[in-house]
Amino acid sequence: MPASIYTSRRLQKLSERGLVKPLGNGVYVITELGEGYLDGEISTYEDEPDEIRENGGEENNDGVPSPGGI
Repeated sequence: MPASIYTSRRLQKLSERGLVKPLGNGVYVITELGEGYLDGEISTYEDEPDEIRENGGEENNDGVPSPGGI
């Protein structure tokens, strides 16, 4: 699989999880949730609770905390 296809698919999945946000023309920016993941503050495992939920946010059905909880 060409690197550009792999990268595009991975960025789509990261975007679906709220870790990056597409800006257009193949440009993405990392979100606060993405920063928390990179800092080791949250886990991407669905069966582990996320520690970053400070404002009483709830997890959605895929194990990722809702944006209001960050």
